Amino acid sequence: MTTQTRITWLLKWTGIAIFAQYALTSIHHVYGGLVYGTPDRLSMPIYGGVALLITLGLLFLYQRTRSGVTLALFSTVTALLWIVTDLVDSLYAHTIKDILFLVGVPAAVVQTVHPPVVPQDFVYTPNDVLFEITGVLKLVIIYALVILLYRLIREHQRSRPSSLQLPAVPLATTVVAILGTVAFIVGGSLLLAYIATARMAVLIPSLLVNGLGVLALAAAITSFIRKPHTPASENKAG
Repeated sequence: MTTQTRITWLLKWTGIAIFAQYALTSIHHVYGGLVYGTPDRLSMPIYGGVALLITLGLLFLYQRTRSGVTLALFSTVTALLWIVTDLVDSLYAHTIKDILFLVGVPAAVVQTVHPPVVPQDFVYTPNDVLFEITGVLKLVIIYALVILLYRLIREHQRSRPSSLQLPAVPLATTVVAILGTVAFIVGGSLLLAYIATARMAVLIPSLLVNGLGVLALAAAITSFIRKPHTPASENKAG
């Protein structure tokens, strides 16, 4: 598979991932608006639709021009609108909150140690499975987008040998890094629960999970550093 073929493949799946994030976010907010009687949530597909058109427009423009400036603009918009924004919502407003609920932290304590960014948009205790699941699932698409965006930038640089090139990241290293990140999310939430409740039954799992997270990320970083990275120009020559 040539570099240009890989770029075309990555563009297709990056577009699909962005649309999937828009669809999942829209379903999540519309459903939440109907269930909890919050009309503000119902407008999300409109604002999200504008963001979607802008992002896919930049993606299409890069597909036609293969311009580095267009790719930089597309990457920045994608990172801000579809990675960082959704990461805050999915991680802070759902994942950490749900873990605190599952370990039995009282609502009054959660409001203190894990205050909501938007008070009227914070449901605790969680009482609707579909609303919480659709909120947490956005993390999966965020991971996919990060990987696709990294690979797209790298393939773009491979097509221009004179540019500074990002190194390849082995699949095993990526998987271990993701598992380590997940462990930190769970372990950090449990540690927050311990701070709120002072229960040793929560502290011990928190330390174990955080320890696994440290080991996994250390292994991923070590593997990445030690793996020899072959320049794109040498790959083409071979």
